[in-house]
Amino acid sequence: KQWYQRRVRAEEQATGQHAEQTTGFRFPEPINPSLNVLIASDKKVKSWLITDSIMRHINEFSLKFRKYRLCFQRIDRTGSKALLGSNLIQKIGREKPHLITIHLGINDIQKGSDSNEIVDNFKAFLERVSVSSPSTKLIISLPLLTGQSHHDRQVVALRRLLSRWVRKVNDEDQPIDIMHTRIFLQSNFQLLSSDDDSNCTQNTRYFNPEDPLHLSTKGKQSITCALRSTIEKIFKDINPPDPFCYHDGNY
Repeated sequence: KQWYQRRVRAEEQATGQHAEQTTGFRFPEPINPSLNVLIASDKKVKSWLITDSIMRHINEFSLKFRKYRLCFQRIDRTGSKALLGSNLIQKIGREKPHLITIHLGINDIQKGSDSNEIVDNFKAFLERVSVSSPSTKLIISLPLLTGQSHHDRQVVALRRLLSRWVRKVNDEDQPIDIMHTRIFLQSNFQLLSSDDDSNCTQNTRYFNPEDPLHLSTKGKQSITCALRSTIEKIFKDINPPDPFCYHDGNY
């Protein structure tokens, strides 16, 4: 990893120095460096979780990846409409987090919001983030079933719409690799009875029997592990191990 860091710094310095010598132009310092450069540096990676009560009591310490110097912050919001609040957008523009995970939607449904309206809020949020902090990547964590059939039909519809939207964004962007991908999807199927949205129920072992809307201890552990896996995959694909460096006991 140290060898890779030195190589990245050398390439950046060589490119900047050559341009300055030949044209007199000096490249400005990046406001928010791309994740591959950031991981190779010694700077902290800022990761936010915007969520309602569903993920409010997970083990946040387990989301602080020490090897990536990940600095974790949870931001509580009650619904998708709150994503568009000026205070949040200004905070994003000011602090420029590198990753934002969003887990919202259930409260919207319980208040009578239509699934298309909720997805429109997510779309508007992505557009505003792309302007205020272009390097920020989003992870959309799909909402979980509530155990109430009249709400769960709407939750299933919302999950489908969000999945289609994320695929559409990536199809339109056509990112060449993970580093250039703006938005990722976390399906959370492990918390359902099957991986088919059209025919699934809550996996009851992961939900509180006295309050089926919220997760049990096992459920909190499961969704935290899923988020860890998503973040780890993003980082690993951006910064693969150097084949010429010693790591994990192998050359």
